[in-house]
Amino acid sequence: MADRKKGIDDETRRVLADLASRAGTRISGRQRARWEPGNVSNPQDRYLSGVFTDEAAWSLVAEKLRDGHEVETMVLDHPPGATGYVLKIEVEADAPRVYVKLELLKSRRRVVGRSFHYSIHE
Repeated sequence: MADRKKGIDDETRRVLADLASRAGTRISGRQRARWEPGNVSNPQDRYLSGVFTDEAAWSLVAEKLRDGHEVETMVLDHPPGATGYVLKIEVEADAPRVYVKLELLKSRRRVVGRSFHYSIHE
């Protein structure tokens, strides 16, 4: 497993939250990704599908970033040397936390959602 460090600077947090909150600046999943919001129960959506939509997943990520939720960083294997930003979010008390991994592209103009699924390591 890659080395992880806790915390990110305020500017990176702000950039990630801003990009995550706008449809035109975020990319949902791509190669080597487990972006699976449709497999995660959404307690706010019990009367419709009951699971996260792509939009709801990004909204949760942006909200948690803005609220100061803990973020760990890790060095990604693909692309080599890039930084991954990891959040572990509790959405229901009786369910595993949701594991979220983001990648901020070098241009800092787009964010990639690489993971959104239940954490399997807890």
